[in-house]
Amino acid sequence: MPSPRQLLTIDAIGAAVTSVLTALVLAPGHLPTGLPSPALHALAAVAAGFCLLGATALLTRRDPLHTLGWLALANVAYCLATAALCLIHWPTLTGWAIAYFAGEIAMVLTLAAVEWSASSQPRP
Repeated sequence: MPSPRQLLTIDAIGAAVTSVLTALVLAPGHLPTGLPSPALHALAAVAAGFCLLGATALLTRRDPLHTLGWLALANVAYCLATAALCLIHWPTLTGWAIAYFAGEIAMVLTLAAVEWSASSQPRP
């Protein structure tokens, strides 16, 4: 299993990539999704916040296990919000969007499970 610091790094980088991709590629319509731009900007802003949270925990040397627990819960909430947006806009969702968001949700939920497991380990 990756160390807590490695998990924070993976989460922060993944959140940064998600934020940039969503804000600069999906929201402007370069790759049509069928989701409204404001919803995509909101998802990008939340991902940017997760990136800042992870990066702050890494830079300030806060207890990474404590932050991982909160990030795991936040990642699950993000996935639920993304799934809800997709269901609400299902009639207009493109095939590309279905594939992208299904993959993103699967990856983020997997990461959240690993983060939660790591955060639940007894502290030395």
